[in-house]
Amino acid sequence: MNQLERWVVLVNGLLAASAATANAYAGVRSPEPWRSVRMPIAALASIYSLAYLWLFITQDIGPWSSIIARTRA
Repeated sequence: MNQLERWVVLVNGLLAASAATANAYAGVRSPEPWRSVRMPIAALASIYSLAYLWLFITQDIGPWSSIIARTRA
């Protein structure tokens, strides 16, 4: 990956982490049915954040893309 691609991956990871944090915070303080909506969103955003961190460290897009494609199906 070139430098621009690394920055894009880093920014995506940070934004996914902030989405996870914001949804977890709102989910804990929200009444039902919003709690049961926000907590799975927070979990999914956490998974994406970790996936972007993995891509940033390994820089091997082949296996990363294969795993992420399976999570969307």
